[in-house]
Amino acid sequence: MLFSWSERLGVYGGSTVFNAVRLPSEPEMPLEVEIPSSMAISMRGDLLRIESMSGKWRFDVPYYFMPLLFTEFTVKNAALTQFMAISTGAAKDKSEAGREDLMCKVGDGVVHGCTYTAHSVSLAAANKTLEILDETDALKTIETYGQSLQTGLSKILSAKSIAHCFVGHPSMMGLFFSEEAPTDYRDWVNANYDFYDSLAPELHELGSLVEPDSREPWFISEAHDVKCLEQTLDKFAQAVEITMQKLPAEKSTIKTA
Repeated sequence: MLFSWSERLGVYGGSTVFNAVRLPSEPEMPLEVEIPSSMAISMRGDLLRIESMSGKWRFDVPYYFMPLLFTEFTVKNAALTQFMAISTGAAKDKSEAGREDLMCKVGDGVVHGCTYTAHSVSLAAANKTLEILDETDALKTIETYGQSLQTGLSKILSAKSIAHCFVGHPSMMGLFFSEEAPTDYRDWVNANYDFYDSLAPELHELGSLVEPDSREPWFISEAHDVKCLEQTLDKFAQAVEITMQKLPAEKSTIKTA
């Protein structure tokens, strides 16, 4: 069930992993996210193999790693460049990741790298969460809240003539202080991350626990309601004022490299 939801989030290979480990009594999981024709994904034991159809490269990663955002382009010298983002979840012990004798063991002395740590209690909570998402309008509620939050934040920032933009889905948005959304690290470097880096701690002091890293998204809970929205926007407005007073005037506008 967890793997089916990973594909709905745009992750490649969730159905491949599930179909490799499913019980005989369970039906096969259909493909939710089409794998690009220039790459292939398969299972090798407990490892997920990702390879280029051009034959130029391939590598194996633990099955719980999440490949996504595959793209390719041709650079000036006509060389084909392929790019893929891979999330390792909560992996800590990189030297042991993927070992079947560890990944199949549950108990003391094992640090799994997968998000739910192969722990029966956390897996039960995860399954219940997925059940709620599947059977209620929680996702729509979160999306609506995110849209309202973006509208409120934008109103505050626009009133101060601070360039800004949002990226990602409203339920897990990213906030950048630039006129256009960054698509790579070069764009991010040219954004005003100094303003974000100064703003986030001020929000923490005021009681709003936003992501301190400007490259990471903001996570929204279904429990957030209208009162939470009002409080968040009020604290955001205060934090913006404090940040503008602390930073030099030029750092309240777009950063240029």
